[in-house]
Amino acid sequence: MSYCEGVVAAVERRAAGRPVARVGVRIGAVHRVVPDAFQQSFELASAGGVAAGARTELVIVPVQGS
Repeated sequence: MSYCEGVVAAVERRAAGRPVARVGVRIGAVHRVVPDAFQQSFELASAGGVAAGARTELVIVPVQGS
């Protein structure tokens, strides 16, 4: 949920009051985020704001080692 709250805060700053229909998020695989759970948390965090009802497009970035 805390990831979603941060994403919603960033989206609202960038949207400047304009409605948001879709949000793209890149997150590292090490965070073990489940896309369906992220969408559900995002819906709760964005309720009543400019991103209410927006769909998330989650891109899981693989872990890279050196």
